Amino acid sequence: LWTARPDGRDAAPLTTGPADDREPVYTPDGRAVVFTTDRGGTLDIFRVDTGDGRVTPLVTGPADDYWPAVATDGATVAFVSDRGGRPALWLQRPGGTSEALTGAAAGRPAAPAFSPDGARLAFVAPVE
Repeated sequence: LWTARPDGRDAAPLTTGPADDREPVYTPDGRAVVFTTDRGGTLDIFRVDTGDGRVTPLVTGPADDYWPAVATDGATVAFVSDRGGRPALWLQRPGGTSEALTGAAAGRPAAPAFSPDGARLAFVAPVE
């Protein structure tokens, strides 16, 4: 992952190493970036501090967890996971408690995004 000014100046690496880091999203306060990575062998969700570069895992496990969105509180993360055998939308609250928000009825959810006030969650799902 890299950061840069909108005009392309001051590009600098945010993460390093051979991992496939992708799907970055800033936390609302701009102090961290939450992203998907394969550094643990499966797709997991990590957080990197934009000040000191410290990388910490947020959502890990044997299933693929990806496409994070960060709520306005900066700690709640919505993401897509195949924990139940098919992709579903999940929510992880502060403290690490996760719950499924959608099931197979939602098709293959993708691209979750919180509303500016944090009261709603939008996502893409095909009509089946």
